[in-house]
Amino acid sequence: MGKRDLRNRTRGMLSEMTARLSDQSAPDWILEERVRSNFGPIANNTRAIDVRTDGGYIYLSGPAMREDRDAILKAAARTRGVSGVEDELQLIDNPEDIPALRSGTSMGNQAGSQMQQQNWSPVTRLLSGVGGSLLTLYGLRRSGLTKPLLSTAGLIITARSVTNMDTRSLLGMGGENLIKVRKAINIDAPIDEVYQFWRDFENFKLFMNHVKEITVQNDVSTWQAAGPAGSTVEFQSHITRDIPNKSIAWESLPDSQVKQAGFVHFDPSRDGGTRVSL
Repeated sequence: MGKRDLRNRTRGMLSEMTARLSDQSAPDWILEERVRSNFGPIANNTRAIDVRTDGGYIYLSGPAMREDRDAILKAAARTRGVSGVEDELQLIDNPEDIPALRSGTSMGNQAGSQMQQQNWSPVTRLLSGVGGSLLTLYGLRRSGLTKPLLSTAGLIITARSVTNMDTRSLLGMGGENLIKVRKAINIDAPIDEVYQFWRDFENFKLFMNHVKEITVQNDVSTWQAAGPAGSTVEFQSHITRDIPNKSIAWESLPDSQVKQAGFVHFDPSRDGGTRVSL
């Protein structure tokens, strides 16, 4: 009776939470996940797009291929629960201009397909998280070889649902240990001032407490940053794209200790300030 009651309660909880996730008035983070899921057929060319939501309204910014613009907007507009789409995309013609979009044709399509397979939908993540937790608890109550196998499997499934990372990357088996960062903030300053401030990399020391020194020569910047155990890490990066008051893209040089690439996009906000998408 106890096991049956627990099973019924679990099913009821999952049904209720699934219904909430399927509701038209879903929270913003659910809508963002739905939009990204609908980018599946064009996943290879949408990795650098910033998706943000405000009360059911979707704002799309960042670099995107010009040929994919209509498909991107349609995919976002047909997403369940989305009331409108604001197009703030930076249209480009050559993916080589943005490091995050670089890929060969066949390898790029394969990578895009793999990325779509690796990303779970919100409902799948929820169900897997609950199931992984129950499997972990069940494994801990067992004995012998079954205990570590079931509990470890449950923990992996739970971590997979929380992070939305594929299992190989989660276990550090993906070849490269990548850290992906997305951030967008509003700054109460005109776009030309924000761009000029960012364009001078030596200003980064003013708001990055781990940066010790930055020197710039011929668009190549040398960084000295605080590393673990009091060490100092040094690397160099160069600008790959620079559109005044629009965007800046960069990547580290091949022999740098730290491998990194990224871009920052500047958009005028409605209140006269600037929205910065990194």
